[in-house]
Amino acid sequence: MIINSIINNRSHRIIILLIVILYLIGFKAVTVEGAGLRVSPLYIQKEVKDGEILGPVVITNNSPMDFKVRIFAVTAEHDLEGTVVIKEENKTDMLILENTDFTLKKGGQKEIYPRVNLKGIETGGIYPVLVIDALPVSENGTNVSASFRFSVLTLLTVKDPGESRGQISEVKVEQPDKGEPLTFKVLVENNSKIHRKPVGSVLVYSEGDVIDKIPLKPENILPGNMRWIKGLWKPSDLPPGSYTYKGELYLGNYKLNIPSGKFGIHEPYTLTRRNLELTRVGIPLASVKEGINYRLLVSNEGNIEDTFKGEIRIVSKKNGNTLINKRVSVPEIKPGSSSLVEDSLDASDLKTGQYVFQVVNNFNKIMESREFELLLEKPVVKLAISKFSIPNFKEGKPVKATVVFTNEGNTLLELQGMLEFKDLDGNRVGFLPLKGLKVEPGQSLEKVYTWQGGIPAGLYEGIITVIYGDKSLRKNTSFMIQP
Repeated sequence: MIINSIINNRSHRIIILLIVILYLIGFKAVTVEGAGLRVSPLYIQKEVKDGEILGPVVITNNSPMDFKVRIFAVTAEHDLEGTVVIKEENKTDMLILENTDFTLKKGGQKEIYPRVNLKGIETGGIYPVLVIDALPVSENGTNVSASFRFSVLTLLTVKDPGESRGQISEVKVEQPDKGEPLTFKVLVENNSKIHRKPVGSVLVYSEGDVIDKIPLKPENILPGNMRWIKGLWKPSDLPPGSYTYKGELYLGNYKLNIPSGKFGIHEPYTLTRRNLELTRVGIPLASVKEGINYRLLVSNEGNIEDTFKGEIRIVSKKNGNTLINKRVSVPEIKPGSSSLVEDSLDASDLKTGQYVFQVVNNFNKIMESREFELLLEKPVVKLAISKFSIPNFKEGKPVKATVVFTNEGNTLLELQGMLEFKDLDGNRVGFLPLKGLKVEPGQSLEKVYTWQGGIPAGLYEGIITVIYGDKSLRKNTSFMIQP
């Protein structure tokens, strides 16, 4: 599979513009062409000895322009889908190359003969990728701000050690869309010294009887890499119900058991999709005397009516101990709908301080974790601006405003807002932001703000607006600037 993309930048520097993505298995192409360049072959698999010469890898220029060519080798790795990942920082000398930079004239051809360098490796395999970068050159000899990349993948066996090691990390049953085949996905890790191609199958059971056998498509996995091994299944008739599966894979001579699992069919040939999401959590009240009030909004993103089962936990922030736990169940949540749960927990045995509110599902997975402060009594949120004054002053002097904030409640207040100066027509002539202010319960905070604005003489109004939590407070005062 080849993906081409061309990108230009302002400085017209060389950017890699052709990204070649190779798949390890089922890769049948032996040549590829781009911008009139042709590279063959793109895939080399063989047993090798140290110093052995590979190739030739032939580069043919059928374009109307010359190309500057650079070649190098990198160590191959691949992602979970088997796509080879090429990183220049993974350069290797396991392929020795001669004449790594050259110009390929239009109509010309170049043969590359990489030499194998085993570097003391006696068993297993090596997996270098030969990378060919080609930069077009215009008729006047200047470089064109586009580059093309070709890659030649190698699977080189030094000596098959015979032994294999690996493990299965995960198994999934998926259905991209209603009516499409089910995909059985097994994530296999190859811990061998050589590439392996797992071979195996999955058995599907209904009420204890085998109803079908699904072959898994063999795919090469490089040493130290993981890859999804997949099998497609679309039976002609599959009634709604619950089904189980298990199977086995052979990684070389090493047997891997695919653990037993379950999947459901919701309606004829539609995979049951259970997906309950905790979309909102609120703690409107948390005090020793009144308890801990909470709200949970559970949404059903699946395709069957479902029941949420889980647990509410109150955990000490200091040591992580669970101090309160309560089972919670939300039945009969229809697909595409939500259900609101409002309840409270007795907090009379707790002390004031910092705690963590957790919602845990039936599989002991934490769906929500939120810190909160437990007060002695119901929180009282009340702020007063007990002083706001701006003295009269001479023109050319800065504006100085004194503000005293008083916390008349029983909880810490964090303040933000703004200080504005306006003329008699309501036009703003000055502005200062207010932020990072904290006032302890029962305490006052005095702040003096200075604005070097150069306001002309006249009568003005100072306005202060403060936001705290979901509340706000506003106060104004007049002042005069004398000529």
